[in-house]
Amino acid sequence: MSSPDTPAPKRTHPPVIGGGFIVLNRTGKSGRLRAGYAPHEHGSQADAETEAARLAAHHRREFVVFQAVSSVFPPVADTSAPASTGEDGTC
Repeated sequence: MSSPDTPAPKRTHPPVIGGGFIVLNRTGKSGRLRAGYAPHEHGSQADAETEAARLAAHHRREFVVFQAVSSVFPPVADTSAPASTGEDGTC
């Protein structure tokens, strides 16, 4: 476990925005997955596994590597159509 006297070793790789691999940990007795506020993305499975091993050794608990398998964006609004109005002509 980390303590104020022993700082955590530094990450071995810089974050890769959209890298596709993140590391999560399992918490307490429930074993639920937990991500930090802004999960660190890794550019390869090997980099993510290296980071998971480093974290597991430091924190003495299980860390899991996940890979993004798809990405969904909202549809683009059609700006060429006129705005719809109600029956009385108001928006």
